[in-house]
Amino acid sequence: QIAVAHVIFNRANSSLPEFRRDTTVGRVCLQRSQFNCWDRRDRNYRKIVGLSPHSDEYKNMRSIVMRAISLYNEGKDYSLDATYFIKRKSRWPSWTRSMRVTERVGGHVFFKPRVHRV
Repeated sequence: QIAVAHVIFNRANSSLPEFRRDTTVGRVCLQRSQFNCWDRRDRNYRKIVGLSPHSDEYKNMRSIVMRAISLYNEGKDYSLDATYFIKRKSRWPSWTRSMRVTERVGGHVFFKPRVHRV
């Protein structure tokens, strides 16, 4: 979860053309077809937007986000500079061919472009 948050932070701070407009965490999260939990068609969307700030689940997520921010501000990036990730699968999407794996954490594989484009 922390590594996924670091991907979001990396995108918000990226100079890559595909993230040029995504200058805030909110814009990154809400970018179309990027993060399933913010897709209105995803089964978890209603659960997330309906969470009460007083619920244990919300407090747990907030704690994870605060930890991710703290680590990132200390220069610790659990995704190792990744701007993309996928859930581990037996078959990876075709776009991963132009990427370099930076890290594997839990059920996720993290990537960044092989050649950094300016």
